[in-house]
Amino acid sequence: NEIDNSIEAGVDSIEHGYYMTKDNLSGIKEAGIVWVPTLTPVSNLLNNPNFNHPIISKILDLHKTNILEAFELKINIAMGSDAGSYPVPHAKGSMTEYYLLQNLVNDRDRLNNTLTKSFKILSSKFKHDSC
Repeated sequence: NEIDNSIEAGVDSIEHGYYMTKDNLSGIKEAGIVWVPTLTPVSNLLNNPNFNHPIISKILDLHKTNILEAFELKINIAMGSDAGSYPVPHAKGSMTEYYLLQNLVNDRDRLNNTLTKSFKILSSKFKHDSC
């Protein structure tokens, strides 16, 4: 699958990661990849009557399960919001994402420590001497 291909290619991060498997999580952990899961886009679809809520709920539940498993495995997790996508307003996307992650993980210190560590990892990979 695409996530396996990304792990094998040696990417620095994987964005979103819907439909991730346990093997994907293990591969991400082993490779030291930062995962940037996004809860906001799918969560916001639950408020829209034009989408099939049982399917959306199933996707969201799997994603939440995988995020919790990633925290247990001490996978590096960064925060993204997919701000600007439907229906994620730019101004609220990041705050909504943090709120959803905080409610899911239910441990603010653990969440903040993980997000800070992952930010530092990604920042170090993209730091240029000219900046």
